[in-house]
Amino acid sequence: MVFAWASISAPDYDAVSRIKIMTDITKRTMKAIETLFSSEEQGIVKDELELNYFTNVAGCNGWSASQMERIWFAVLKSSNGQLSEFKTSIKLANTDFRDLLMIAEFGEDLEAHNKWFKQLN
Repeated sequence: MVFAWASISAPDYDAVSRIKIMTDITKRTMKAIETLFSSEEQGIVKDELELNYFTNVAGCNGWSASQMERIWFAVLKSSNGQLSEFKTSIKLANTDFRDLLMIAEFGEDLEAHNKWFKQLN
């Protein structure tokens, strides 16, 4: 009996890591989106955060929505309510979210994003 072990391929872990997992953003994140973006852009921003920037941010696997809120707020703050800047911030979050936290001035104070949100309202 001959076994064809060579024909059995290993799982494609890269494909598994690219699977998008959707989550609901927090109410506070939605409030920030509504404050910063036009009504036409709000759905785009919300969908982008929910579909692409929850578990797909490197180093954030298994984080809850409330834990991701600091990164989401950094993306939103650094966007200044501009869709083009939002897209740039998203790219940076995917490269190294710690750089984004520093740009948004959330990197040295774990409560800075909460302070920013309070000032936003």
